[in-house]
Amino acid sequence: MNAGVDCRDAPWFAQSERSPREERPRPVWARAQDCVTFAMRSLTVVSKRDSEVAACRWDLEFVRKTNDWLLLQLDQTEIESLPCIAELKAKSHGTMVLWTDLDRLAAGDRGDGAVVSARMESVRRHLALVFHRYLAGEVSSAPIRISINRAEIAPVDPFLASKEVKPENSTRNVLYRRPTDPPDGLTLPHISKLRADEVAIAGGAEGLRRQQGFYVYRNYRLIVWGTGFRLMRRRNSQS
Repeated sequence: MNAGVDCRDAPWFAQSERSPREERPRPVWARAQDCVTFAMRSLTVVSKRDSEVAACRWDLEFVRKTNDWLLLQLDQTEIESLPCIAELKAKSHGTMVLWTDLDRLAAGDRGDGAVVSARMESVRRHLALVFHRYLAGEVSSAPIRISINRAEIAPVDPFLASKEVKPENSTRNVLYRRPTDPPDGLTLPHISKLRADEVAIAGGAEGLRRQQGFYVYRNYRLIVWGTGFRLMRRRNSQS
């Protein structure tokens, strides 16, 4: 294992501007811990492209000891010992993320895995919504599939397109900077016209109310949803 690899040298590292919070004089390990929301203490990313396989590991204890934002680069022997690596290598390309040394994610679990399963279900729902346009094949140039523990994630349609939602005609009343690119408006069907599974997909009866609002995408990835940006009040979809 090659220790001390700068995270910027990892093949999947993307340059980004530092936020004001990152400029504060906090220990590197503390900022690293923030990045994984205290879910686990070790995260390994393995990626295959052009028949080459590379892997790096983020380890909280190593970051704490070195007090530096460094990754552990795995050698081929260590890569071969990873779980499910044969499945990844059998594909033409892909990426596998391994969560290990779970602490906060497994907190409160009695040993039967119920707590972890419930929290992983929240992860599944989040990915199904945030990447729903990719998973549904809307982005033909970058189709992707995401699985958790070999179970493929089906996309969630927050607009319930299968119910043939009607366009909202009041979008002209919304203020926006680019008159040539106004927001699209949609009205979801009344809850009485939805099947039980469609209500569940929308987040339940309460979810239908909470998820009303603007949906903002960046490169087809959902980054903000269910907010009114203080421009409108939420209405009860059951009334």
